[in-house]
Amino acid sequence: MNLDYNSSSSSDDQFDDMVNNMILYNAYLEEQEDYVIQQAVQTIVAPIIEATQRTSPKKKIIIPRDRADADQRLMNDYFVDRPLYTEDMFRRRFRMRRPLFFRIMNALAAKDKFFQQLPDATGKLGASSHQKCTAALRCLAYGSASDAVDEYIKIAESTAKECLVHFVQGIRKVFTNEYLRRPTVTDLQASYVTGKGGVFLE
Repeated sequence: MNLDYNSSSSSDDQFDDMVNNMILYNAYLEEQEDYVIQQAVQTIVAPIIEATQRTSPKKKIIIPRDRADADQRLMNDYFVDRPLYTEDMFRRRFRMRRPLFFRIMNALAAKDKFFQQLPDATGKLGASSHQKCTAALRCLAYGSASDAVDEYIKIAESTAKECLVHFVQGIRKVFTNEYLRRPTVTDLQASYVTGKGGVFLE
């Protein structure tokens, strides 16, 4: 039985080249990802924060929003055991399934007090976690203006902007390590070691 050592050596070299190419490609993707994130922050999030911070002080107009009633309507529409709208409608309007929404909302509320329902200066409860996350998701999913959610969710424009900023920052803070991290060399190698339709290497 003749062993073709040259062939084995060539196969090893090809594998090394493939891994090296993937490492270089991963470095390129990291640069592109950093650029895209930086551009997104500069063009979307930063202007919202700046506009919120530099808003000239004006006489505050008090609008009697019934947040409790709006929260109950939101719960009846989507979040009770037998909601008005179906699971398919929820997924289309929120761009995710209901269990994922709850996971994100609970994780954000645990890490950021902004997403907790707290009393305001007058002792009245503010917007609920459901309302704040829904406001942020509606702005993200539909590209809606910040004051567009006021009619249904009863959240002012400034609060809706805060919801969006806290939501984006919270997602990065809570889920980056598990879902948004960059692939390691081990991850890249594992992507080639598959038994189904991929390259199988031992």
